[in-house]
Amino acid sequence: MRWLILAALVLCSVYDVRGLSVPIWATCLSFVLAGVCLIQRGGFPAYEIILSLIPGILLFLYSLAARGMMGAGDALIIMAVGLGTGFLPAIVAICLAFVLAAVFAAVLIVFFRKGRSFRIPFVPFIATGTGVALWLI
Repeated sequence: MRWLILAALVLCSVYDVRGLSVPIWATCLSFVLAGVCLIQRGGFPAYEIILSLIPGILLFLYSLAARGMMGAGDALIIMAVGLGTGFLPAIVAICLAFVLAAVFAAVLIVFFRKGRSFRIPFVPFIATGTGVALWLI
């Protein structure tokens, strides 16, 4: 069932690549699938649910502080990932996403002469990080 969340992330990635934004219905779909995963596993204690949302909440606070450099939709996607997979896979996914995005940005800067203002979609990196996290954990 956790792999359905990954499928929703791939769908969100397509929208993010095309328009640098994720539609709210796709984000809601991710939350619904995460809720189904949570129910199917018999749920978590309340403290584990709160703990699994922390990576997304921290990313949301970062998106507010970054003033448009990162979208709030990315944070909502990470919240859904945390809810559906748990705290540890969400942490692994977001760490991998940041590393992959940094490598991609470095390639764009060095080889394609893109500047700091060039925007890249982040949800594909979240989807890749989540896929690796689900495979590893």
